[in-house]
Amino acid sequence: ICIDEFDKMGLNDRVAIHEAMEQQCVTIAKAGMHVTLNARCSVVAAANPIYGNFDPALDLAKNIGMPDSLLSRFDLVFVVRDLTTEEIDRKIATQVLRQAQMRLSGVGGRRGVEHMHSNILERRQEVDLRKTQEATEVYVKGVPGADGQEAKQVLTVDFLRKYLRYCRRLTPKLSEEA
Repeated sequence: ICIDEFDKMGLNDRVAIHEAMEQQCVTIAKAGMHVTLNARCSVVAAANPIYGNFDPALDLAKNIGMPDSLLSRFDLVFVVRDLTTEEIDRKIATQVLRQAQMRLSGVGGRRGVEHMHSNILERRQEVDLRKTQEATEVYVKGVPGADGQEAKQVLTVDFLRKYLRYCRRLTPKLSEEA
């Protein structure tokens, strides 16, 4: 289950999700019936800080306004911060302008990232037509660097798709040491 705006969830919903995450079951009381269902699934949730900016002086629960009892149900918690500096903002602005300049002329032409990575349906049709065993380009060719810098290596969508398909076939086993 993926939940966006987890911090804006109502109290009733918080109680329900807490039960599902803690006891791995959901209780439903409808039409005179009382049913308990198994709810074993993964939860990925995203939340924003209360005042729009993460305050490193406060703990995570206070920053996003969630009770510790609910946050403790997550196995992993990642804090993603946007540390703004003039240098980073300038690089972002340069990238946006470069993508705008890469627009193709003509009606129906794609722009910037759209040009390099066509939509998912087109990609799926292309993959179906090609053999899955043929060699795939690993890096995108011809991606210019910002301000004359050396171009960074960008993985192709086809390579990532094949790599993920390969990884799904694996069944890793952890050793006792791990």
